[in-house]
Amino acid sequence: MEKLIDQHLALNSNAFFGCGRASQLGQLLSGYGFRSPAVIVDQAVSGHPSVSSLIESLATAGLNALKIYKADSRSEPTYSYLDTVAAEFRGSAEPDVLI
Repeated sequence: MEKLIDQHLALNSNAFFGCGRASQLGQLLSGYGFRSPAVIVDQAVSGHPSVSSLIESLATAGLNALKIYKADSRSEPTYSYLDTVAAEFRGSAEPDVLI
């Protein structure tokens, strides 16, 4: 019989809500010390002005997105698809935060 391993996992997360909050994201992330963000956005909304505003917020705060990945949202993602997406973010310039 295998021995079960008991580990504690805690995640620290903050949620910010409200009109115009996305335009403050760059400043917020910069304040936390992040410098190299990457963005995953649903391809169906990737052309929406709010997405452009978010990217602009990052640039204004001096955070140039390393990669903006437009995710295929036509169906529930498979593990294979998630592996493909993860591979897009691995390499010499890995992000320090994922949006």
